Amino acid sequence: MATAVATPLPVPINDAPSATITPVIADSKLPVSVGGKELIVPAVNLLAPIFQTDPLITYFLNGLTREERNAYLPKYFTVLLTAAGLNKGIFYHTDEDAVSNGGGAANGTTPGQTPPWRSGVVLMPPGTAIDNPLTMLPAGLPGVMIKLGLRSIKKMIIDFEGSVKSARKAGLRKGEDPYYVFFVGTAAAHQGRGI
Repeated sequence: MATAVATPLPVPINDAPSATITPVIADSKLPVSVGGKELIVPAVNLLAPIFQTDPLITYFLNGLTREERNAYLPKYFTVLLTAAGLNKGIFYHTDEDAVSNGGGAANGTTPGQTPPWRSGVVLMPPGTAIDNPLTMLPAGLPGVMIKLGLRSIKKMIIDFEGSVKSARKAGLRKGEDPYYVFFVGTAAAHQGRGI
């Protein structure tokens, strides 16, 4: 689910418009776009189905049956990605339509509506995290707590995050503050193609 990355990555300029910027990587086979919290909905639409059988997500949500878990994943990802977006998370993606018609508006979509994504990644910049209580509340953590119960919340916030922080401390040099790969995924139809 999450990995620390200590390599420099392109970051949107703070005074840039909040709309998606295309392309970030000009020499890529597929245009890669970047944005912020305005991309939560398409990111949820990509990631929720991908993580239906993920062992870590299943562990976090093991108080739910498979059917309940799969039905709940869009809400779960909405809360997590909203928290990421409220904490300056960066959303990189390539969408299905970028290849089929050269990156123009998708057939049947309205301006501002994004076509389905092929692949996406949510990065947290150095010095940011989603476990900020001031943003977890508006992101919807209370609803997650009620739905999943304290045992699941403990698994996510204390057990998993504690292990990640310990690994980060052991693996990073003193003072190194990396990007945090919060989620990354590729739609099943596009996996195995080097996206």
